[in-house]
Amino acid sequence: MDIAALGFRIDSKQAEKGARDLDKLTASAGKAEGASKRLATATRSGNTTTGAFAQVAMRASGSTAQMATALELATSGHTSAAVATRAHTTALAANEAIAKKAAFQQKMLMFQLNDIGVSLASGMNPLMVMVQ
Repeated sequence: MDIAALGFRIDSKQAEKGARDLDKLTASAGKAEGASKRLATATRSGNTTTGAFAQVAMRASGSTAQMATALELATSGHTSAAVATRAHTTALAANEAIAKKAAFQQKMLMFQLNDIGVSLASGMNPLMVMVQ
């Protein structure tokens, strides 16, 4: 009685690349979360500064120097909020690009696995499937 052995070799390079891309996606999500937190902090700072500006303006009763200082504080708070918003937008764009790449690679992996299954099911030599 003869015993035949059949060996399969599966190339997992694309799955590894997909895992690396998902790691990059996770890192981008962390950056986006950090930018979101900075944006929230800057917004709270801007709101606090704006409140301080209103209080100073009411108390000043015409003191132009105090109003100018309060205005500078409010402006700097809103400027830092704008910077944080731009950073957040950039992080979200990078996150979107990585997500699109990961989805495309997952789609291509499914096509390749389907091709392997169809080739083997149709009786193609497993060595030829591996070489393809």
